[in-house]
Amino acid sequence: MNQDLIPRLILPSDCLTAAEQINLRDMLESASCQSWVVSALGNQERFINCFAGTDTQSEEFLQYRLHAVNYRIPFAIRQRLYRTTSTLIANTKKERLRLERQ
Repeated sequence: MNQDLIPRLILPSDCLTAAEQINLRDMLESASCQSWVVSALGNQERFINCFAGTDTQSEEFLQYRLHAVNYRIPFAIRQRLYRTTSTLIANTKKERLRLERQ
């Protein structure tokens, strides 16, 4: 895949500072975040080859740690959470289309 399609954007420092107050466990335990985070973990692994050539030692270690978290989530739970995000996205699209037609 073309590297230009997947930019690494620099987020504002105040955003990153605020993010330091949140950890992955907090998000995995949150009802409002859980399905989105598990979906993001799965998508990150699924599309990792799109980022070939951007690996640094710290990036590879992060990928290893994310993989370790993702595959400790039982498959059936991951699938249920993927379905949840898929349903939420589909319902949002349907609602947007319905509103556009009015």
